[in-house]
Amino acid sequence: MNPKPEPNKPRLSFCIPTYNFGQFLPQTLDSIISQDNGHIEIVIVDGNSTDNTDQIIHEYQQRFPRLTFFKRDKRCGVDRDILKSVELAQSDYCWLFSADDVLSPGAIDLIFQNLTGQWNIAILNFMLCDYNLNPITSHDILNSADKHKTYNWSDPAELNDYLSRSLTSTALFSFISSIIVNRNDWLAADPCTEFHDSCWIIQAKAYAIAKNNLTLWYYPDPVFLKRGENDSFLYLGIAGRVELALDKFPAIAQHFWGKNSPIHRAAKRVTRNEISFSSLLVFKEKASQHNESLTKLYNVIRRSWIRYKRDHLSFLIIRLFPISLIYQLRDLCKKNASLFRMVKSIQTKLDL
Repeated sequence: MNPKPEPNKPRLSFCIPTYNFGQFLPQTLDSIISQDNGHIEIVIVDGNSTDNTDQIIHEYQQRFPRLTFFKRDKRCGVDRDILKSVELAQSDYCWLFSADDVLSPGAIDLIFQNLTGQWNIAILNFMLCDYNLNPITSHDILNSADKHKTYNWSDPAELNDYLSRSLTSTALFSFISSIIVNRNDWLAADPCTEFHDSCWIIQAKAYAIAKNNLTLWYYPDPVFLKRGENDSFLYLGIAGRVELALDKFPAIAQHFWGKNSPIHRAAKRVTRNEISFSSLLVFKEKASQHNESLTKLYNVIRRSWIRYKRDHLSFLIIRLFPISLIYQLRDLCKKNASLFRMVKSIQTKLDL
């Protein structure tokens, strides 16, 4: 899993898909380039952005020659852009990274210290932040006190231990910036062509790797900042975004492992953890802002969210809760940064 490095060949590629994220890219690139150790590269695939992404990238290429930029002539979707970025990479490992997140100091040194060849996928923790990258709270991925640990998915006991500890969908490869993959294993696995427009190509490819051999390294301390309130999938609409999580995310696990398999059950559970009562109140308010039909959102909730008897009462409260009050509470939090962090931290813990 860890081939002998060739002279002048990078060992770690930051593979970044982007679309109209020019306002965020400088912070992202600065956080990477400032930690350059001479053995990294950056690969950016642009889905035909209409903002100033081109100009920004060309300026950074003058400072950092190991930056490959590929711009499409039409928008093809994030899945295909991720696949293209790994294809263009030259290194042994690819850190799949979002164009609006920011590396924490020392993150690259940490990863290089752990490029041991003993794992082919890493899942890394992060700090949840607001839109301006003000830290709120650490994310929860696994219920584990271990500093860091590897899990061999070919061992049923280790796999079951991992699944039982999983708290959020990040544990099952949902979040791009948390994932480092062995490039050769990624390329050798099934191409997963049926999932190239699913928004879940990383999860599909990780499961394809697992069908061959997956040893996963988990690191629990935050190594980057995740920008909040900047959901790239909201173009699907609010109901579509909720459906993407509750229905389509577990469907990938069902495809690879079967209905009611341990991995499929875990996928359903962790997405239900994340799409919580408080989250659905926020989605209701956002739907009203975008003049979307609440009927579609309610249908998704009714079909895919309700699991327990108490959920019926929660659903009734969601339907009756005044949108104006949700808006006032969110507006108050946005105007008071300390209050926002406190509420967000409490919500995060309660949702789990």
